[in-house]
Amino acid sequence: MIIVCAGFVKPFYLVAARYAFWNLTHAFLKKLVGHLGIDVKAGASLFQLLFTMVDGLVDGNEEEILDIISKRLGEVDGSDIGFDDILELDDAAVCLDENDRKVAKDEQTTSRSLSKAHAAMLDEWVTKKTKSVKKRNKAEAQAKARSSRASGSRQVRQPARRQLPPRELQQVSLKPFCPPGGFIWKGNKSRNWNSHYKPFKRFSVTWAVEGMRGSAIKVLQDMWNKHAVLNDLKMPRDCPVDGVF
Repeated sequence: MIIVCAGFVKPFYLVAARYAFWNLTHAFLKKLVGHLGIDVKAGASLFQLLFTMVDGLVDGNEEEILDIISKRLGEVDGSDIGFDDILELDDAAVCLDENDRKVAKDEQTTSRSLSKAHAAMLDEWVTKKTKSVKKRNKAEAQAKARSSRASGSRQVRQPARRQLPPRELQQVSLKPFCPPGGFIWKGNKSRNWNSHYKPFKRFSVTWAVEGMRGSAIKVLQDMWNKHAVLNDLKMPRDCPVDGVF
């Protein structure tokens, strides 16, 4: 099977590998890996299977392969929430006949299974990403140390620090205080602050708990903590924004 991309003909599996095989299931990928002749250890998890397959098909280093897999992690199925609400309401249950209720329960079970698998794969991804970043940072630090010894000690220029404004925080004014790749927005109808730092799930804090300013700070803290996990940093020490922690 082939796919035509911008005038070039590419085998389907090469295109699929660059998108971490979309949402193809663990069972399907186990069959596909055998067809492609890629060796995978017995009992490999979904993450291990994906990493081995992408590594065997795509020309890239470890962090580049992890970035590819993160595309798949960004897709989270949260449809089980709606089914929970329906099945917990007695009045709604009366409106559903036996067949419809079975369909709802089946969909709920499937969605929960997908959510559990996603959480497990995210944990494995974070662990490997953290080790990979620490390894890179150590190599870069050693290279800088060698360069510094060779050319004489130099003063390292520290990045400029930023300060959260003291007034009530607004969506536009908060953008510069997010970590790279982080997004923050205000929900006027839901009365909360929301953030998304991929590949993690979205995070929100209601104004009723911390107030408008306090909830915005909680959301910023969550993003910077996630950024620290993926970049071998320590919070609050390495946060360049004063007033977040």
